[in-house]
Amino acid sequence: MNEFKNIEQLFENAPIGIFETTIDGKFVDLNTEFVRILGYESKQDVFQHIKRLEYDLYEFPGLRNEILESIAQKNKLSVFEVRFKQKNGNLIDVRMSIRHHYNEQMKQTNNIGIIEDITEKVRTEAKRKEQEKKYKTLFENSTDAILIIKHPDIIEWNTKAHDLFCGNIECNGIPDFNTLHPEKQPDNQNSLKKATRLIEKTLNGEPQFFEWELKKVSGETFFAEITLSLLDSEKKLTQAIVRDITERKKAEQKLSESEHKYRKIVETAPDGIITVSKAGIMLDVNNSFCALTGYPKEKYLNNHYDVFTGLTEESKKSSYALFNSLLNNEPVKPIEIQWTHQKGELKTGEVRAIAFYDQNRDFVMQVNLRDITLQKRAMQTIVKRESLLNSIFNSIPLELWVLDKNKNILAQSGFSKNKWGDYIGKNATEFPAIVDKERYDEILKQVNKGEVVEFVGEFSLENKRKYFKSVLAPYYENAEIKGHIAFSLDITELKQMQKELESHKHNLEALVEQRTEEIQALNEQLTDSNEKLEFQRDELKNALSKLQSTQNQFIHTEKMASIGILTAGIAHEINNPVNFIHSGIMGLEIMLSDLMTELKDVIKTKKQSTNNLNINRYSEKTTELVKAIKTGVNRITNIVNGLRTFSRMDNEEKSPVDIEETINSSLIILQNKFKYNVEISKKLAENNTVNGFPGKMGQVILNIIMNAIQAITDTGNIEIRTRRNDQKNEFKIIVQDDGIGMDKTTQEKLFDPFFTTKKPGEGTGIGMSIVHTIIEDHNGKIHIDSEPGKGSVFTIVLPIE
Repeated sequence: MNEFKNIEQLFENAPIGIFETTIDGKFVDLNTEFVRILGYESKQDVFQHIKRLEYDLYEFPGLRNEILESIAQKNKLSVFEVRFKQKNGNLIDVRMSIRHHYNEQMKQTNNIGIIEDITEKVRTEAKRKEQEKKYKTLFENSTDAILIIKHPDIIEWNTKAHDLFCGNIECNGIPDFNTLHPEKQPDNQNSLKKATRLIEKTLNGEPQFFEWELKKVSGETFFAEITLSLLDSEKKLTQAIVRDITERKKAEQKLSESEHKYRKIVETAPDGIITVSKAGIMLDVNNSFCALTGYPKEKYLNNHYDVFTGLTEESKKSSYALFNSLLNNEPVKPIEIQWTHQKGELKTGEVRAIAFYDQNRDFVMQVNLRDITLQKRAMQTIVKRESLLNSIFNSIPLELWVLDKNKNILAQSGFSKNKWGDYIGKNATEFPAIVDKERYDEILKQVNKGEVVEFVGEFSLENKRKYFKSVLAPYYENAEIKGHIAFSLDITELKQMQKELESHKHNLEALVEQRTEEIQALNEQLTDSNEKLEFQRDELKNALSKLQSTQNQFIHTEKMASIGILTAGIAHEINNPVNFIHSGIMGLEIMLSDLMTELKDVIKTKKQSTNNLNINRYSEKTTELVKAIKTGVNRITNIVNGLRTFSRMDNEEKSPVDIEETINSSLIILQNKFKYNVEISKKLAENNTVNGFPGKMGQVILNIIMNAIQAITDTGNIEIRTRRNDQKNEFKIIVQDDGIGMDKTTQEKLFDPFFTTKKPGEGTGIGMSIVHTIIEDHNGKIHIDSEPGKGSVFTIVLPIE
């Protein structure tokens, strides 16, 4: 009994898996190790999950029957390597030893066996074979010759080694080791003895890298780089990687010769040349560099480049930045530096630098220093003179062009560059605008005779007509006309405004004619209506006659008032700035001519002191003339910008309206009405944009401000305020004056058609009625707060959207 327990305990605690199965494929028993190998928690867990071994345990169902047939034939313990399924579904590799079990009657009852988990062994062997395959592939496909050496024999070599040593000669097997190198190496040592020492070092764990002279089967010798490493210490195998460096050796020879030539060039170069290591150590300096600094070579050689004393602080920073860029393999540009010569003279130089690897594969930097002290001084003088002329050209807010007689553009102002681009050096025929060539040529004939020509022209640009006002004047060199100067001002918007005003005038006349015809037709109907109402008809005729007269007078007055306000403002306001511009241009032309003459005299007589050239006098005059021209141009620009609001058509669609811009435009147009007796102030909201009809809103604000101006008989004040309330979708325009004010009766009738407090002939009485109608079209309201003698407050309330 105790013996049985011992056997059972040995079965359960065995370090290998042990099992017993039935012939039809079920577990009878298995030990704890087999349970663990399969990943189950207990025997009972195994019995519950593995019902049929061929399906629940083996990777392939038919494999168990094949194993049983095999052991039946052998009738002894047989070993198989198979794959079992674990509880989690993973496959494991096992080595199974199995045989049939017979009873006392020699009848087969069950199968018994042992199991060993060999999963890790299988994986390791697979990896070993894969690595061996990869090594073999690399060995055969290597671009370098590889020899496997068991000294003194070569036991294997790859295809590249065969090609390197045999070439076109047929080699029968691997040549003898001794035949692959000459008897002695270039250092006069015996090749075999030296090779033996190197191989022994490698076998002791010291890899070797060296150059070696080898010999091909043909007897031709060549130089190679050899890397010798340990392959198998037990078998005393070493691996030699051989790389043919014959061409490199030839290149090194040529490099040595080239370096000798380079050394001569460097030493005789006029520029200073230094070579600096990666650590900043100056490896070499030429004689010119020493001459530029005033110090001998001993000061610099094998010292850090910081010993280059005398550099200004700015030059030190730029030099350090240059070296850092080279070290970081970044592109570098030439820099300028300044330093003090050993004798105290301040010098300026241009530095160019490159980085490369020398023949020893060391990173080095070569720096060239060129003395540009004299060129720099001369350039500074030229720059000062050019700076004055450039400041004149670039400060003029006009298109200014200088052309020679062949129409080549010599110079242009900054204003014209911003508008058209840089045309210096190009011909006027390349200009994108299409101009009247014949007229332009005729004008140039006059200019070439010494005349100053002022004209208004037009040209085509992208199928659009543009208008400009120009002044062309000759420019002289040594009293000879060499070309002309052209001043140009774009007046396209002004022309468009004039055309629109003319169109408006024609529309008013057509409306008068249409309404007159309607009234005449009505008169005829009334005349034929009824003879019994002859008296009433006469009265109606009289009334009609008065109505026609009043209507004609209203339409004519309203038309002339609109045109009169705009035209009078434009004519008066534009006349003065045009005079400013014309006077400034004439003065600038004379000044430029004198300046050019003096500049040429100075250039011809190089030794003459530039102190004789009174730059300050020309600069002050130029500033005054340019200021006058700027004043004129700014005034015209403001006037034209102001007219934009009133250039819209009556059938315009709603769009964002900038109320602030509209107010400013109205004040520009009406400036001539109030500038002598009325002070106007503004307190506007930050955001003054609403949705409406820009042209009509301009008419409203113009009428309201005009009404306030007319309410002030002597001197007074007008305040214009805006208030915005986005939450209520409400925008207010408030115009307050301290004029004569209105009584209640006047306020009630103010928006009635034809009502006016003005004297006959001074107004039509329709202006405020039109204002009321336009505000209603915007879904807005207008309020009046006024008392006689206390002024008036007009409040317009508009929806923002």
